[in-house]
Amino acid sequence: MTSSPEPSGLIVCEDRSFPAADRPRITIDLARRVVIFERCHVPRNFLSAGVEPLREAPFENVRSARELRVGGGRGLGLRTLLGLGRVAGLTATDAGSLASIFLGTTAGRARVFAHWHNFAAFREAIRPIAAESPHGEALEDNPLVAAAVAVAMLAVTAGLVWWLL
Repeated sequence: MTSSPEPSGLIVCEDRSFPAADRPRITIDLARRVVIFERCHVPRNFLSAGVEPLREAPFENVRSARELRVGGGRGLGLRTLLGLGRVAGLTATDAGSLASIFLGTTAGRARVFAHWHNFAAFREAIRPIAAESPHGEALEDNPLVAAAVAVAMLAVTAGLVWWLL
């Protein structure tokens, strides 16, 4: 597959399965030291209703870049949970959709999937940017959050079953 060359200092990662006008895209502008999110950044607020059309985040506001790899490494619990959901018919996931990077910013979060165009170059560029963040890791990157959500879901389910009996 051929692609048009990116302007110098820009690393563009986009989902080319969407029409050109609607593509989720993340651009790392090394000259301006900003990450530009287009149609893929979810704001960090209680009533967020989807993705923002455009968000620029200075490098200092990129809090984390956690990689979810297929076949090992980080994300084993999430892969197991999604795998069980797929077996039970609750989720429509495949191995390719699980490989991704979760980006946390001071204003929200985004997810970049491995099938996006230019994913490898994006991954190599974003990891050092997130590692140098003065803000520390994002709240949703705390591994205890997932455990707390799972316990809460089990408690609600157990309460409903007990109430129905």
